[in-house]
Amino acid sequence: MRTIGLLGGASVYELGTVDDVQMFFDCVDKCVMRLTGDASWTLITERLYKRYLVLEDLSLSAELMNNIKLQFEQVITTDARFKNKLQGESKLDLDQENLAQVFSKFFDAFFSCKEEVEVFSKRFGKYEPIRIVIGDMPELVNEKVRKLEQYDNLTGEPFWKR
Repeated sequence: MRTIGLLGGASVYELGTVDDVQMFFDCVDKCVMRLTGDASWTLITERLYKRYLVLEDLSLSAELMNNIKLQFEQVITTDARFKNKLQGESKLDLDQENLAQVFSKFFDAFFSCKEEVEVFSKRFGKYEPIRIVIGDMPELVNEKVRKLEQYDNLTGEPFWKR
């Protein structure tokens, strides 16, 4: 089972399996984007999902993640009807009351990464972008040195799904 993580600065925070991470974005699509229709969601649904977040977008991205969490708090897990969509093994605790609790690890990871990259950027003058990566060794070593140009030129599935 492949583990997927959120890389920011020098740290990688475990999110779960490929299916877990995909389910997070599916829930964002169904429970948040369709309700608001705001174009700024692409920072999460395109940039974070498939590429990386630039320093200038961190504040807005954090705002969006807070909004996602608030929306997820309103979705009772039994109403979400997503348990049967997870194929294979999952690291999500599907017995939680709402989606915010099910995906709490995602929110914690995001805000930890955001804080770390901001401190890293101020201290060393270099920004290490937040991105979703394969968290298992030895793939993680390759992910850490992957050039941002590869993300910029990416077509098709994100690297973490390949």
